[in-house]
Amino acid sequence: MDRQEPNLPILFMGIGTGLTVLLAFLGPFDTYSDFSFGRRLFSWGVIVALSMGGVYALRRFFAERIDHFVLRELVVFALFSPIVSAASWVLFLRDQETDSIWQNSPLFVVKVFAIAITVAFVRHSITAGLGLIHPWQKIDEQPRLFDRLTERGDADLIYLSSDDHYVIAGYSNGQSERVLIRMADAIAELDDYKGLRVHRSHWVNVAAIDGFGRKSGREYLVMTTGDLVPVSRSYRDSVLALSPQDVDITKERLDIAAQ
Repeated sequence: MDRQEPNLPILFMGIGTGLTVLLAFLGPFDTYSDFSFGRRLFSWGVIVALSMGGVYALRRFFAERIDHFVLRELVVFALFSPIVSAASWVLFLRDQETDSIWQNSPLFVVKVFAIAITVAFVRHSITAGLGLIHPWQKIDEQPRLFDRLTERGDADLIYLSSDDHYVIAGYSNGQSERVLIRMADAIAELDDYKGLRVHRSHWVNVAAIDGFGRKSGREYLVMTTGDLVPVSRSYRDSVLALSPQDVDITKERLDIAAQ
């Protein structure tokens, strides 16, 4: 299933309204017996709105600052829990006569954190299963180098080859272009793009490797486009160390001597 961006305002309003009504009816944490339905509906509505809005804002803020999902969620809810706990105390707990642990102990904040983080991971599992994405998630960010490649179009990048002060970029459609950039800088601007440097002057897209063979005593990678990319001795071990999940080149040593 293709990932798609949900209509967030409508989605949030629907979830928030449903959750507010459910909490008002159930009256958790002794609110059912201590408060009227109208008071519960109003107070839980405020808490739900504060929770959803606050978490949304915190996730947006940390999206570009913390890449690891679990760590980001822990930081978000560590900041979120005291705020919601304070709001709950103002709306509910300060009016209660019972001297419960929920009112007078940091354990209340810990419980809020535990509930919130559990709900967050359940939500993440559901949205991931539905193929939904959110604005705080990184969506198919392309490497910085692609901004320089004016002739690439929708083609895949197959290889990079150094040519004096330029780099030649070869594409899956058989076309290529020269870009004024050093090889080292070009590779750095590929960011997390799946590739491998196989020679001082050559880089390849791992997914586009079709075979590994020899020609005139030299070893080459055969790309899906038919291009031959030389492999130097210093990079040979890196090529052979590619896992089967990346490409199976150890079983298919092509005889390209006659090509």
